Order: sequence, then structure tokens, then C-alpha cells
Amino acid sequence: MNYDRPELLDHLAAAYVLGTLGSRARRRFERLCRTLPAAADAVRDWERRLAPLAAPLPPVRPSAQLWRAIEARTVAARTHVAEPAEPAGGARRGGGWFGLAFGFACGLMLAVGLLRLYPEVLVPAAPPADEAALPASYVGLLAAPDGTPMLLASAPRQGRRLTLKLLHPIDAPIGRIAVLWALPSGSAPFVLGTLPVLGRNELELAASAEQLLSTVPRLGLSFEADVPAAGARPGTFVLTGHCVKLW
Repeated sequence: MNYDRPELLDHLAAAYVLGTLGSRARRRFERLCRTLPAAADAVRDWERRLAPLAAPLPPVRPSAQLWRAIEARTVAARTHVAEPAEPAGGARRGGGWFGLAFGFACGLMLAVGLLRLYPEVLVPAAPPADEAALPASYVGLLAAPDGTPMLLASAPRQGRRLTLKLLHPIDAPIGRIAVLWALPSGSAPFVLGTLPVLGRNELELAASAEQLLSTVPRLGLSFEADVPAAGARPGTFVLTGHCVKLW
């Protein structure tokens, strides 16, 4: 393969940073980055270009048309599924609609922003090699409270391996482990796995990314004393960020 072609290095670097290269192709590209400065420069350039995705998004008020569309679809769905019992204390189900609308709006804004800033990531123009193509994936970018992008997470839609890349080192308290959580809409957070605080790592997911992340608009990272048991609640999140579909 002719790695002197800048467009090939650009596509490979984009797929590498997003974590969508196959395992063999990723290892080849990592070896290339150690011997070819242009490849390492392309990786750093893509990390810089994706950093704005961690910037805070402006609030968006859902339109009246969106509320009507949500109500129409949820009412139609209830004609096929038994209606759940009213929560104790007379809690209103309208809050669920608001959460759905807000999560949809945030995810849509992030995806549209990515498309406008980096259209070549989502719709690559004639990739020069099969391994440079970006498959349908879930991508999350977690940031510190000050907005600094810290952790990039990605997984192919039907894959069970979540690729993680720390963009900046994280100072973990002594005796604590870093735990990555999925924050689904309308239900409790659940653990995706644990990770080291340096370099690049991969997590083996309990199911496909599609099964686990299809209703997850956000991810969070906390430091815990031990691996949380099923149903455990997370501690304070030190990193949070959006999780979006790319396809």
C-alpha cells in the first residue's frame, strides 16, 4: 500500500481516532505511526479536529410540532402494549416524553454538528482502501467539567468490542478504579466496563453495541472502590459526554 498518499493517511487516521479500524489494520497503522511521522501527524490532526465535539451544546427548546409527533407515536405504541400502572404518588408520565425529546435533540445536534464540521468522516469520498471505510458505529466523547475532551469511545454497531482512547491523562485516586457507565434514557445507569487511566484500551461488551447503546444518549466515568455489582449506583462522574450513532 502506498502510504505516501496524503488522502490515504487521512482516512486511516480518521478511522483510527474514531476506533473503527479492524484490529489487524489498527495494529498495522500503529506500527506505521512509529516509523512514519506523517501518519502520527495525521492522527494528532484528527484528535484536534474532533476536540470541539466536547464543547457544551446550547439549549434547544423542542418545537410544538416535535411534542405533537412524540405524543402521536407514543400513543400509537400504547395501542399495542399494555399501559403500565400509574407510578405511586401520581407521578406524571409527561416527564418521560420530555427526557425522550431532550435526548433526541441533543443527539441530533451533535450528529448534525459532526456532519457539518467533518462530512468526510460520515460520508467519505471514495475511500482509497477498504480498511479506511468507516463502518456504522457508536461514538462517545467524554469531557471534564471544564469542557476539555478526555476520552474517546467507539464500537462498531454489531460489534462487542468498545475501543477507548484517552486524549489526556486522568489522575485516579489511590485505591480507586475507573468505571465507564452507560446513561440510558429513562432508566438507571449500567456498567460498560473498567479501564486503565493511561493509553488505549478495549472493553469486551456484554452484548453488541446496538443492543447496549441504542437508547444511550450519554456516557459517564466515575472512580469506584471496586467493580460495581449489578444494579449499583455510580459515584460522582468525573467525565461525561454524548454518545451518538454514526450511520
